[in-house]
Amino acid sequence: MTDHRRIQRTLFRMQMDPGFAAAVFAGEPEALATTELSSADAELLRGADAAGVGADLGDKRKNQLLGNVASEFVLSVATAPDGFLEAFLRSPEFHGAIANGGRLPHAFGDYAQRVAGDAGDRARSALATLELFLVDARRAERPEPALAANELALGPRAALVRLPAGTFELASLLRSALDAGDPLPRTGELGSDEETVLVVAEPRPSPHRLAEVRPERLEPAVAALLERAGRAFPRPDQEVFAGEMGASLEEFDEFVESLVSEGILSRGSAP
Repeated sequence: MTDHRRIQRTLFRMQMDPGFAAAVFAGEPEALATTELSSADAELLRGADAAGVGADLGDKRKNQLLGNVASEFVLSVATAPDGFLEAFLRSPEFHGAIANGGRLPHAFGDYAQRVAGDAGDRARSALATLELFLVDARRAERPEPALAANELALGPRAALVRLPAGTFELASLLRSALDAGDPLPRTGELGSDEETVLVVAEPRPSPHRLAEVRPERLEPAVAALLERAGRAFPRPDQEVFAGEMGASLEEFDEFVESLVSEGILSRGSAP
């Protein structure tokens, strides 16, 4: 039986990547293997009109696809070498996502991380990690945690990511320069230590729209609190933690209440 869905996915890959299309039409085993088509379906595909397969007036479909994924990786694209964005369509991440029904923003983030890593560029790698994390945060749908009375946990709209020290400041400087149309600052070297960035997603206006997200670099004490709240955080442990941080229980509870009101922490209610 003809696998129409897989043929359509392969045709789309061929349209986006002329080099891949040429390899398929030439019957190259490696290219054909990635299609996972039967021999009969592969022959059917190879019999298609090459000009028709590659037709994309003014590169409209390519530009739309690249524009969509680049919109969530503005910093990665802005700091990358020439040709970086267009090369995504020739990457294994792109082809794997289309072949397997994956999400292109995640594939692009993986691609950006790999390219930066291959170049030994820690700053670009860290920026790609941050932007990929924001991609996930915009789409995350987590339920409220089940908590006992007075237990704390990270809220369902909050998430933490650890990055090389200086990543958040660099991202902020780049964002400001891009918004103002100014020359981009040098990426420079990041610190050897780590920093924790909190990302909070606003409630999604509809299931079909992405959430707005706001990232914030945390001070070490706040990061320690929220990282501890990554799992159920019972009241006795909270009291110990407050003492370790040199805070009174009143100060601790007041600060926790502010985080609960912002949706950063969830707190279990009394039965």
